[in-house]
Amino acid sequence: MNGERSFRARLKRRFPTPGHYLLFGRILTFSLALRPLVSLLSLPELMRLLTPPRPPAPVDEAAMKEAELIDFYIRVILRLNPENIGKMCLKRSLLLFRYLRTRGIPARFCVGVRRRQDELDGHAWVEIEGRHFSDNLAGVPYAVTFSHPDGIK
Repeated sequence: MNGERSFRARLKRRFPTPGHYLLFGRILTFSLALRPLVSLLSLPELMRLLTPPRPPAPVDEAAMKEAELIDFYIRVILRLNPENIGKMCLKRSLLLFRYLRTRGIPARFCVGVRRRQDELDGHAWVEIEGRHFSDNLAGVPYAVTFSHPDGIK
C-alpha cells in the first residue's frame, strides 16, 4: 500500500493536472512527425513551423516549473527510442522550443559549433532569458551559427 501511495505521489508531481497528460500525448505525437520534417525542411522553414503565434510572456516561478515538466516529458519520450540515446540534442531542442513557446515561455533555439581536436562538433540547445535551459553542455563554449527567433548570428 505504501508503494502505491508513493507511485501516486510521483505521478501527481509529474502530471499535476489532467491537461498534463494531454500535453504529454501532444509532445509524443509531434515527436513522431519531427523526423520527416527535419529531413524535408530547411532550418528557417522548420523554425517558422515550430513557432506558435502566441507571444511569450514574462518568466516567473510557475513558468519555470512548467518548463521543467515539459523538459521531463520530452526526455522520457525521446528515451523510448534507443536510436536517440546520446544524440538527441537537436530533436530535444526543437521539441523544447515548440512546447515552451506554446506555453508562453520566451525560449530561444540555438545551434552552434566548436572545434574539438581536428573536427567540428555541433550542438543544439534552448535558452530562456539568455541562459541555457536544462543543457548538459551549458558550460562548453560553442560559437552560435543559428538562433531563432533572432535568426543567423
